[in-house]
Amino acid sequence: WIRKEKNVFDPQEQKKTKLPFYRLNMIDFYNKNMGNMDQADQLRNRYRIDELWHRNRKWWWAIWWWGFQVLLTNSYVLYMKYHKMLDSNLVVNHYDYMKEIAMAW
Repeated sequence: WIRKEKNVFDPQEQKKTKLPFYRLNMIDFYNKNMGNMDQADQLRNRYRIDELWHRNRKWWWAIWWWGFQVLLTNSYVLYMKYHKMLDSNLVVNHYDYMKEIAMAW
């Protein structure tokens, strides 16, 4: 367990005070090191294909679209790493990458 403190508003004193609490080591480690997962979720949610469409369809459509979007996001991350490794100036942004894939279909 790790002791943490959080600033909370105390209505009796009418000011912010520090409230101590305890958190598992495992959770603290995850919160400090989840940077890449958070980045992947942000990239995937930036240009979602299935915004509201899958809600009225079969349950497996939601799983299929999620997998497809993860595939696109991972391919974009690999694309960026490849061009960074080559020090290339031919890198396109995420929107243009998704647009090029859609237009190639």
